[in-house]
Amino acid sequence: MGREETYVIGIDYANRDSLIGSLMVSIVVVKPDFFRKFSWLKVRNINNPVEINRVVELTGGKVVNFQVKKVPADQIHNLDNATINSMVESLNTQHKFWQHRIHIHNFLEDRDELIEKITSALPKNLQNKELHTDKWTIDTNPKSHILGLASIYARYHATIELNEIRAVWGNFGTGKKTDPATLQFIGTKPDCPHIRKEVLSGEKDESKKGEDIQAEPSGMVVQPSDGNKVD
Repeated sequence: MGREETYVIGIDYANRDSLIGSLMVSIVVVKPDFFRKFSWLKVRNINNPVEINRVVELTGGKVVNFQVKKVPADQIHNLDNATINSMVESLNTQHKFWQHRIHIHNFLEDRDELIEKITSALPKNLQNKELHTDKWTIDTNPKSHILGLASIYARYHATIELNEIRAVWGNFGTGKKTDPATLQFIGTKPDCPHIRKEVLSGEKDESKKGEDIQAEPSGMVVQPSDGNKVD
């Protein structure tokens, strides 16, 4: 049998530092020549909602695989644990992920600390596996194209959810802890299920597993309708 093809894997997240809404952790898997074929496509430093929509629509059917793991606000008991567990679950969606080129956006200061937390959270059957973590690219300030693309997928789904929350519950500002509008929202609407449990109770324990937003079997993203687009 021939050697299995090596892919490039990117894992990033969105809405991590918000007090409102789900944590989104995305994994995007592409062939090594993907960004040569799409050399004209800008995937870094994109904040314009129209450009985010465009990237998702153009690349959805071209990536090998993508998934966005959603951890709802009321299941986030400990943000770091929720992020690590989602990263591990995302890696496990790719067969023999350790054989591929892995890029991860590091929310911690230390590379070794992130790798230790990820490997400790792996299933027992992988605890003693040679994962080649020395070859993983762990970025605290991501500049790679694969992490740019993974970030776009995570932000795309996060923005859709935040817009849906606003439509039902009203304006909550930016969702940041320094935003007076966000703090006022939390104070006046404590029954909103989209407020992070960690904010309301201060509980710190293991995160529960989230939900998956998966690609179609063909790898194709379900194309967003006008009402489903980021704006």
